[in-house]
Amino acid sequence: MQLPAGDQAILDGRHGTAAAMAIRIVLGTARMLGASDLVSIPSAHIDGCLYHGDSGRAPRTGLHLPENRLATLLIEARAYPPRCATAMSSTQSSSPGSDGSAVAAIGRLPRVTEDRLKALGAAAASTGAVGLFHVIGTTPEVPDAAAAFAGAPPHETIMLTPAMIDETRRCLSTVTLKVGDALDPVAVGGPHMSAAELRALRTRLAGRRCAIPLYACTGRHASREIEGNRARAALQRLRLEARPI
Repeated sequence: MQLPAGDQAILDGRHGTAAAMAIRIVLGTARMLGASDLVSIPSAHIDGCLYHGDSGRAPRTGLHLPENRLATLLIEARAYPPRCATAMSSTQSSSPGSDGSAVAAIGRLPRVTEDRLKALGAAAASTGAVGLFHVIGTTPEVPDAAAAFAGAPPHETIMLTPAMIDETRRCLSTVTLKVGDALDPVAVGGPHMSAAELRALRTRLAGRRCAIPLYACTGRHASREIEGNRARAALQRLRLEARPI
């Protein structure tokens, strides 16, 4: 593989030993996958893509190729309650052929916000149901259904119903509680809660103090924001502790 000057500089160690090791691993992965060159990436998850993030490069293959990002599965979400993002992605995992390679296009998703997209993406990744998903009209490269499928019909269509979502949510829990059962401390925030979600949680409590500790997992940036506007102290008075992770 012929490397451009920037990649060669990383490989030569001019950007540090960590970046050099990272690009060696990326180059080895590219050879294994049959990729002829690398693409630049602006961001990466700190988990499995750590080496890509250290080098800023990834093999030009798989979902980095436009033709591989075309959707094959249509999920119609018109009956989808906006608060059920996790259940919606998990519902996809029960679809035939949901082996992690599908590219889904979600249509008619109501009330799209950054926090709801965050929950949707986290749930999709956790279930392993899809390799990639587009939200029609929100994903920049998919302004409409025609762009999602390149004018072709979807291979499969899932029409979400409230009954499907209820059943999926039931299957997500391994515990059945009855009225009066003792409850341990409760933790929420998977994925991490934003400052806006922490404020919404405080609003829902409406001044009521929790009977048991309630822990809200959040990120450092959200933790700093609520610290700055003194919201943390108000949450603590309600027995709600925001924990940066």
